[in-house]
Amino acid sequence: MDTIRNDELRIPSGLEVDTAVFTEVVNLPPALPAPTLKDRVDELRLRGVEAAGSVMHRLDALQQSAAMKTDELKRGVMLKTSELQRNVSMKTDELKRNVSMKSDELKRTATTRVAGVQQDIHTNPRKWAGIAAGAGLGLGLIGRYLSHRSK
Repeated sequence: MDTIRNDELRIPSGLEVDTAVFTEVVNLPPALPAPTLKDRVDELRLRGVEAAGSVMHRLDALQQSAAMKTDELKRGVMLKTSELQRNVSMKTDELKRNVSMKSDELKRTATTRVAGVQQDIHTNPRKWAGIAAGAGLGLGLIGRYLSHRSK
């Protein structure tokens, strides 16, 4: 590493005059008086009021935006709710009609069959007596088996 000696750092005589002659004169504005403590407090108060106003403006904008979005959501929910109520009402009415039709059909079918069985009982009493005797015998055997099994 090279070391610099003091005589190398010196500027040759006359150069400082040349630089002073060729530089422009800068006119600085007059110095402002130093602000007092009261001026500084007033400035800070004004900035605080402006900042608070800005925050309040933003809050108002956010409240309006939130209110608009809430209203949109309410309308959407109300539309969906009314649509669902309509659909459920239509399905319920349709189901009631289907149940009513099926029950009427079952009543007619049952009435027809019961009438047919009653007619058959009167025309073939021996057949039905045999069926009744067989059913009685079967129930008796099942009862005897279950009774014996439980002991």
